[in-house]
Amino acid sequence: MPHVATSPAQLLETMGPAAHLVAGRLIVDDETVFRETTIRDLAWTAAFSEDEPTIQSAQWLIWSASQELGARSASIQDLYAARARGEIHGFTVPAINIRSQTFDMARTIFEAAKAADVGA
Repeated sequence: MPHVATSPAQLLETMGPAAHLVAGRLIVDDETVFRETTIRDLAWTAAFSEDEPTIQSAQWLIWSASQELGARSASIQDLYAARARGEIHGFTVPAINIRSQTFDMARTIFEAAKAADVGA
């Protein structure tokens, strides 16, 4: 069961050996541990903590980790718009619509796809 932190200090303790802060910057020390356990604790804390500073800290840590690990935020809105204008064609854009337990569901979907060697 994931750990839901109750304070920003406890949240930093939860990251343990996986990551730490240096001058306001997140450093991921153990990418495997971070991806396997720490990120889930951060996601659950962001979703279920009752303490607003803890929620904001978890959200910031998740964003910082995404940047540190190369998962840049992006949108395909321009692709959709070009397709709507008829400028590109001949392919579809797959989408997964997840409405509940998004972190755990998305993780399960990608683990299954990886295990089945699914690719585009």
